[in-house]
Amino acid sequence: MKDGKIIQVGTPEELVICPADDYVKEFTKDVVKSKVLTAKSIMGPNSKSDKLGFRINETDLVDQFSEKIIDDNIKALVVDSNGKGLGTIDKKIIIDLLMNRTKPTSRNDK
Repeated sequence: MKDGKIIQVGTPEELVICPADDYVKEFTKDVVKSKVLTAKSIMGPNSKSDKLGFRINETDLVDQFSEKIIDDNIKALVVDSNGKGLGTIDKKIIIDLLMNRTKPTSRNDK
């Protein structure tokens, strides 16, 4: 809300990923991304392998799994509610996100 007008309505993840304007972007710039972004919003392409041992639900927050991926230097498979592989997350993806080197994408449009 700005000057009595609603600028954008959405989840915290939607506001961080797709701010409607510069005001919303500035408002969300200090949000700790790992606490609002999900695995689905940061995953890379599916490696065509369901054999990855570590699986993450697409709705899990980055904060829930980032430490394991970084500490163990592993790649994880992001799965939907049926266990189907959607994409992968590795150490580089998480570090880039935490250091603001990449912008998460909204996969809900696809």
